[in-house]
Amino acid sequence: MYEHLLTVKALSVLLQICAFIMVLSAEDCAKAVALVEDGRSPGYVTRVLNVNHSTIQRILACFRETGRNILRPGCGRNRKTVANDDRFLVLNTLWNRHLTSVETKNQLHEVHGTEL
Repeated sequence: MYEHLLTVKALSVLLQICAFIMVLSAEDCAKAVALVEDGRSPGYVTRVLNVNHSTIQRILACFRETGRNILRPGCGRNRKTVANDDRFLVLNTLWNRHLTSVETKNQLHEVHGTEL
């Protein structure tokens, strides 16, 4: 519906940014940028897409800064555990509620060999 407002290149760039934004689908990202470029306010876009205003502001800020809608990947801390380790920690904690966090960490190391 809003694709006519964006070029094919801009649309492909939007698809790449939406891979990093879990809240919005690729179509919703395209709608957000298209609506703002069409003259709608960011507040209107947040109400139409039913998302937080900070999500729309982040998309628009990145678009203004780079001219493209690609978010840079986060620079957070690398994960020490995988999904299987997380599942073990949750189940082990629920099964043995009296264990301290250090004891749970030691059990994880004994069973899976993962250092925390």
